[in-house]
Amino acid sequence: MTLRASNSARNRLYNPNSVLSFEALPTLVTKNSGAAGIFVMRHCQEPMSKGKHYLYRDYSFLLSYEQKNLKKRLLFTMKRRSLRVKNPMSNDYFLEILRQRSQPQEKRFLFFGGIFTVISALLIVCDVLIGILNGVNVSKIPQTAIGRFEQFRTNPLLSLYNLDLLTVIIQIFLIPSYFALYIAQKEKIYSYSLFAFLIFFFGSILLVSNNVSLAMYELSIKYFSTNVVSEKLLYLAAGEALLSQGKHGSPAVFLGFFLPSIANLSMSIVMLKSDIFGKVNSWFGIIGALLLTIYVVFINFHFGFTETAAQFAVPGGLLSLLWMILYAIRLIKLSKDDNFVFEKYQGQ
Repeated sequence: MTLRASNSARNRLYNPNSVLSFEALPTLVTKNSGAAGIFVMRHCQEPMSKGKHYLYRDYSFLLSYEQKNLKKRLLFTMKRRSLRVKNPMSNDYFLEILRQRSQPQEKRFLFFGGIFTVISALLIVCDVLIGILNGVNVSKIPQTAIGRFEQFRTNPLLSLYNLDLLTVIIQIFLIPSYFALYIAQKEKIYSYSLFAFLIFFFGSILLVSNNVSLAMYELSIKYFSTNVVSEKLLYLAAGEALLSQGKHGSPAVFLGFFLPSIANLSMSIVMLKSDIFGKVNSWFGIIGALLLTIYVVFINFHFGFTETAAQFAVPGGLLSLLWMILYAIRLIKLSKDDNFVFEKYQGQ
């Protein structure tokens, strides 16, 4: 039986065991205002198989075939109970939900965001291991340009590490990760998720633009390649200027480290409110971000807590790392979950 876009047909849509023909769906869906229409329209554009049940929350839809005049027509049969919609939706309202349900490319962002998060987590582990193996202490790192040049000549990789090149790489890899978090939550908490992403993005720009590791490496090569005293003095002066701009633990790089920490805190709060990633994961991020923010403040403004700042950095870093791993797993799962949709309005 084919239903037409009439009041009686739309009323029958809410009754159990009603049968809908695909031929009637384009007209029916444009005028129907129910959740069933959303579900049916969503699957109209996807491959479907005979006899398979498609679940939508508490409702089950069975796809079957009807043979009439040697022409097959796809049919939906609604089972279990009738659909209940308290507040009918306008066409614009319905089309907005439909638009959110027909963007599979957004799920690809979730997958790649999860992959980039895993890569970033591995790089953070490498960062921690390098620091432990080399016994890196901020107070023991050369504080002058000539000291940095000497370190570049003896151990260029360690010198690049001391000037936060690895941190910059991690920050770049985390940008797609944060974009995926924004995509996953934007339809539930749009403003705050966008705010957290923008804070992280601008903080990353500041961190990358203020990093002087490669410039210092080039100056060190030039410094040791010349015997002219005036040129050496020029390179030393340029090196001191660069260190004042991008040395780890200096107020000049404060915003580049502080804003991403605030973004971590903001995104964790968004995750707590959206209830997509779980409360435990969200609290890991909140506590870790708070501890890292305290560390960044202490290490950059020299309040006399430089030696004890690691007491905040170690637990904060571990909690943030666990937070990243958990939400990376969740992002990858969401990207493969056919029942997860980017919906702004959730009907009962």
